[in-house]
Amino acid sequence: MEHPINAGLDYGYTLLLSMFAREVVVSGCMTQFGLKHANQFNQFNFASDIMEPFRPLVDKIVYENRNQPFPKIKRELFTLFSDTFVYNGKEMYLTNIVSDYTKKVVKALNNEGKGVPEFRI
Repeated sequence: MEHPINAGLDYGYTLLLSMFAREVVVSGCMTQFGLKHANQFNQFNFASDIMEPFRPLVDKIVYENRNQPFPKIKRELFTLFSDTFVYNGKEMYLTNIVSDYTKKVVKALNNEGKGVPEFRI
């Protein structure tokens, strides 16, 4: 692989996007209509919008493994599914955070709920 860093970023963002796209559909929304992302060829504009605060998770893993070949970076990216992160004062798996975060974004857009919680690394 000629550019393992770019490949790692692309792969990691795709993992995130798939998590968010699934939760957008579960929440009853269409993935195509975005807030900032509005590319007619992007079928995941809304998921692309709401995954933005989570991109640094991928960036961090790829940066820490920047001198490794792509297969090693790829393996490390899968720790996104097994590591826990602090969210709303609790240790949670990323898939659960993505689910809760997406529901709260949808509620906020529908003028329900208390807004969108902050996610920090």
